[in-house]
Amino acid sequence: MINPYFKSTDHTFTLLQGDCFELLPQFDFKFDMIFADPPYFLSNDGISVQNGKVVSVNKGDWDKGGTPEYINDFNRKWLTLCREKLKENGSIWISGTYHNIFSVANIPPRNRLLCSHASYWHPLKRMRGFWIRLQVHPQRVSQQIS
Repeated sequence: MINPYFKSTDHTFTLLQGDCFELLPQFDFKFDMIFADPPYFLSNDGISVQNGKVVSVNKGDWDKGGTPEYINDFNRKWLTLCREKLKENGSIWISGTYHNIFSVANIPPRNRLLCSHASYWHPLKRMRGFWIRLQVHPQRVSQQIS
């Protein structure tokens, strides 16, 4: 059963918190747009500097990396699940850092998705980040793959 983390008073917006592998299969409709903020795989006992102090970058077990094969497999699985719940003219917006976003960007053609936009930001005192937008392009992708 889907339990909202937050629901707007006018019932036009619902926010869910949980594992996408458990939540997405429960929906009986498809989405126009999906926003994803997958693990960046930074929690490998590294350190960073924040406000002049050395701090751990470990976020938890859910953010631990692994081999490139593990990371690519994880990204392929959640993107495939998202693609199954996306309308034919839908798009997926994904945030990330260089630790993971390039793995994500290399998977879409197998899911009939193309990277149509990529953005980069470098906020002060923070790590650089990326946004990518994947859009469904059934004809163009099938022509590229065949």
